[in-house]
Amino acid sequence: DDDNQYDSAKRETLEAYENVGKTASLRGNSLRARAIMSRLGYTPDDLSYLGDDDLYNFQGVANPHLVAKIRKGERVLDVGSGLGIDSFLALRDCCGNVVADAN
Repeated sequence: DDDNQYDSAKRETLEAYENVGKTASLRGNSLRARAIMSRLGYTPDDLSYLGDDDLYNFQGVANPHLVAKIRKGERVLDVGSGLGIDSFLALRDCCGNVVADAN
């Protein structure tokens, strides 16, 4: 039944995000983060801009910048921004009109 599948998927997703949140304060591996982010399409310039202090605990699953194509002057709302890596990159690309929601 579709409702049970929907509820199950929603519950599994919530549990996965809660588990990620439990480890957010632990220092991760910036080399691993760089490798994962490279595979997701982040550029060497992106990684350099962010630096290791922002990369050490990357927990993203995609690169929204490949789709968004943010331009100067645009406003960006990053809902569920986590550590804020994509918000930092958006800030660089749009010149300061970024609102991040870390919840």
